[in-house]
Order: sequence, then C-alpha cells, then structure tokens
Amino acid sequence: MTFDSREALFYTLLALTPGFFLDRWLRAIAPRFKGEKEYDALRFLGLSVVSYVLWCPLLYDMINRPATYSAHPWLQALLWLLIVVGWPNLAGWTLHCVWQQRGAALAKRPRWQRASVEFVRRRLGEWLRPGEHPIPSAFQYAFQGRPACHVLVTLDDGSQILGLWTKDVSQEGLEAFASSDPDERDLFLPYVYVQDGSGDWVCPSPASSMWLPMGNVRHIEFIELEDRARS
Repeated sequence: MTFDSREALFYTLLALTPGFFLDRWLRAIAPRFKGEKEYDALRFLGLSVVSYVLWCPLLYDMINRPATYSAHPWLQALLWLLIVVGWPNLAGWTLHCVWQQRGAALAKRPRWQRASVEFVRRRLGEWLRPGEHPIPSAFQYAFQGRPACHVLVTLDDGSQILGLWTKDVSQEGLEAFASSDPDERDLFLPYVYVQDGSGDWVCPSPASSMWLPMGNVRHIEFIELEDRARS
C-alpha cells in the first residue's frame, strides 16, 4: 500500500488532532515548563491514542462495515468530526471545569460532589506532573480559578493599589489577567480604585484599569468581595 502526499497529510492529522485539542486543555490546567515543547508531537500522538482507544467499538464497526457508513456520508462525516474534534474538546473542557472547582465554590456543593472533584483533581495532578505540583509557581496558583475578589497590591515604595480581580466579562465588560510566563510576570486589573480625602477606596468616574509589572511589587493581598454591589 502506498500513500500520496494528501493521504499522508490526512492520516497525520487524524493521528495528531485529538491529542492537540486534549493537550491545549491540559496545558490550561498545568502550564508547561520551558523546554518541554520539543516533545509536542509525541504528546499529541500519545493523547490521540488514548482518545481513539475509548472509541474502539465504533471505529471497529466503521472499519469492518465500510459499505454501511459509505451509504450515509453525512453520518460518517459527523462521526469522524465527533471523534477527532468534538470528543477531545468536550473531555478537555470537562476536566478543566472540574479542576477549576475549589475554595468557596466547591465548599457549597454536596459532599459526594466535593469528594468526586477532589479525587479527579488529585489523580489528574499526579498524572500531569508525577512527583510535582501541576501548577509550577505560587503566582499562577494564586490566580488560577480564583473567584472575583479585591486585590491589594503593595509596591516597593510602600504605596498601594486596590483593584478588582474578575473573570466575569458578562457584567463587568473586562477580564482580569495574570501572566503564566515566568519571565514576564505581570497583572492586568480591569478596575482600580482611588482613595478619597478620608482615605476610603472609591471607584473613580470614569472607571480605569491598570497594567502592573511584577518587578516593582512587594506583595499582593486577596480580599473577598463584600456582599454588596460594587460602588
């Protein structure tokens, strides 16, 4: 059996695409250290094998009954789209959502859900980073999956900046961001406050945002939001 260039490209995409999508979601859970990207193709291939193994019964049927599926090309195309693109993204998104469940949000859930989430998080962490914590730095751990809160940043000169950390763009309109690059640590706060004459923090009008490089930051304090609307 011989393959032309188009067939080789097609089979290469089939071999790597599911792993590519799964890896993107897993990297959102456990950011990669520098120097690991050289193994991307092997990682994609390994994750694709895992994905295809789960679909063995359907793949076996498609291979052994080609005439049945060839008579329904749209069904065949949809099944391949599900296997190669849909399933990896659904599985990765589910794992990512489970990983993000922690702190106060997790504490509100029933006991069996908390136990299930903790089990999946623990096993996932051991698999992604055996012998290591899946999140490579405390900076990323502090911000990853954190619910909306106030962030009090103290600079080297003792001055302070109070801002709002929120990932909810539906209401606020802007999304906070913390860099995952160890060489480019910075922080973007979509809303910052100013102190009035009495020293109270108030929201200026018009509202302002701020970018903060971490080189001049002494420490960062996280303050839970009060149960009231942001003034």
